[in-house]
Amino acid sequence: MTAQENILAQLEHLIEHGAVPKSACSGSLLKFVQPLLDAEVLVEERSGGGRRLAVRDAAALRNFCQHKFPNAPVSAGGSTRVSGVARFRDSKTFASNTPEIVVVRAWREDALLLNNQPTFAAAATAQHGIFSFLLNHGPD
Repeated sequence: MTAQENILAQLEHLIEHGAVPKSACSGSLLKFVQPLLDAEVLVEERSGGGRRLAVRDAAALRNFCQHKFPNAPVSAGGSTRVSGVARFRDSKTFASNTPEIVVVRAWREDALLLNNQPTFAAAATAQHGIFSFLLNHGPD
C-alpha cells in the first residue's frame, strides 16, 4: 500500500466512524489533515485517557477527500502515471510501468546501433539537435 493509499484508507475510516484515536494516526496523515484541523473540520479532543481526531463537518471532510482523491475512471491497461493522477492527483504515487526515454546527441551514424544497423541518430541530431528513443524490455 502506498503512502497515499494509506492516507485515503485512514480518511475513509475517519468518515465512517466519526473519530479515530490519535495514536492510530500516522504522522503523514496528521500533516495531510492540518488544513482541516485549522478550519475545525476535524478537531483533536480528549477521549478517555488519550486523544482522538473527531469529525465536526462531515460534508466538508467528504468534499476535501473528493478533491484530493478524485478516483476518476481510467481505461484498463493504462499507464500507472495516469492512474496515479486519476486517483490521487499525483503521477508518482505508483511505480512507473512505462518505458524510459533516452535522449542522446550523436555525430556519427555508427555511434548508436539497433540490431547491428545504424539508427540515424546523427541525422536526427543534426536536424533536431537531439535523438530520443524508448528503452523497454523486449519479449522474454
